Amino acid sequence: MSNLSKVVAGMTPAALRQWLEANHETHTFHSCDSSLCPLAGYLSELLGRPVDVVDVEGGPDYEAFTFLSETVALPVWANRFASGIDRFADGAPISCGDALNVLNKVTL
Repeated sequence: MSNLSKVVAGMTPAALRQWLEANHETHTFHSCDSSLCPLAGYLSELLGRPVDVVDVEGGPDYEAFTFLSETVALPVWANRFASGIDRFADGAPISCGDALNVLNKVTL
C-alpha cells in the first residue's frame, strides 16, 4: 500500500474539519483547481508533498494523485466534498469557512 493510499484510507470528515478550522486565517483555496482545492491542501500537508485532486473524466468520482504516479480513489464523502467545492465556487477563491460549510452539507 502506497503512502498516499494510507493517508486517504485514514482521512475522515472530522479530521478535515479540524484542519480547516485550524487554518482558517492562513489558507485560501480555489475550486476547480486540482492542486489548490481544500482537499488537495489537506492531503499535501498530511503526505508532505504535493497532491492533486481531480475528477475522473468529468464524472462524479474524484481521485488523489501525486507526481510519483500514485493514484487513489477517494471515499464517497470526499468525492461529495470535492464536487461540492467545485459547484460552490466554480473556479473562484474559497475560504476555509466556505469549505467548512460545504463539508457540513455533504457529511450530514
